[in-house]
Amino acid sequence: FQRVFKHAIKRAAHADLVDEALKHLNNDGRPEDLKFDTSLPTLRDRSVAWIVQAYRKLNDPSVIRKCFEMCKLESDSACNLSYASLTSKTAMNALCDLPKTDP
Repeated sequence: FQRVFKHAIKRAAHADLVDEALKHLNNDGRPEDLKFDTSLPTLRDRSVAWIVQAYRKLNDPSVIRKCFEMCKLESDSACNLSYASLTSKTAMNALCDLPKTDP
């Protein structure tokens, strides 16, 4: 989920910068005069909006389920952190066999 969330934040930041650039150009601004404000107070204020946009985009049960399904074991790609996998018969058998396989 962390990678997906970071990507959503980056997309929100990019969209914000594109909007600012288009607003500058639409107001008859010259491309050479375009300068983004990268001061700490400005970035601190804008980053809150980027995080909120990312949260709203990812606050969907299907996205969360997909993220858990993508967390797989290297040794067994059928095992993941989804509810279906963790409560499956295979997972229950693995838990029962654990004292024998890893004493």
